[in-house]
Amino acid sequence: MPLARLAPATLALIALTASAAGAQTTYFGLDDPRGAFPNSLLARSNFLATLVASGTDTLESFANGTPAPTLVFGATGVTAATNLAFVATFPPLAESGVNAVLDQGPATATDPGIPDVFNLSTPVTAFGSFFADAGDGGANTITFVLENTILATSKSVVVGPLGPGASFDNVFFFGVTDTTPFNRVTMIESLDFDGILLDDVTIGFVPEPSSLVLLAGVSSVALLRLRRRGKKS
Repeated sequence: MPLARLAPATLALIALTASAAGAQTTYFGLDDPRGAFPNSLLARSNFLATLVASGTDTLESFANGTPAPTLVFGATGVTAATNLAFVATFPPLAESGVNAVLDQGPATATDPGIPDVFNLSTPVTAFGSFFADAGDGGANTITFVLENTILATSKSVVVGPLGPGASFDNVFFFGVTDTTPFNRVTMIESLDFDGILLDDVTIGFVPEPSSLVLLAGVSSVALLRLRRRGKKS
């Protein structure tokens, strides 16, 4: 009986290990209109649950109008120099507190605008944020480019299209984890109609694949020993 209970869990762990090697996972939840944004909160909760360590900048420490804020991610010690437009005190579109940060808006309604860049002080394996007021004009597709400037690696994740004609107060959470570390995140929009506000920007770390492989190996040895005991009995 104990063997029958253990085997499926062990096999599932091995399968998880195999699929996690070099894996990228995304988390997305959209609320349009905003309401209590349950879908966004659920996506964020699922994202955070995968991390062994994380830090969030809620933007509440910045004065209204602060340009290009350098974000600080708590006890992780990681920071991010940004080219974001400025911190805005605007409670209707902030997800926590009263502050959010505006992205680099376009020169015109048909200009995709300047890419938004987060230069991280240390490579991480997770990045996420709330985003408000996206796609309230034409349809907007957002590409997140995850780069490791040390290893010269780059991966892209596409979100959208968002809109067209989304509610002014719409909000979504997007998060991505990757077992390949990255130290630069670039956000590129196909149509930045009137700007997007970000709040509760989060970085973090997923378990290292080597740890999962070791755990799977230990489980496999335990399963083999139990099988041998079962045959002897």
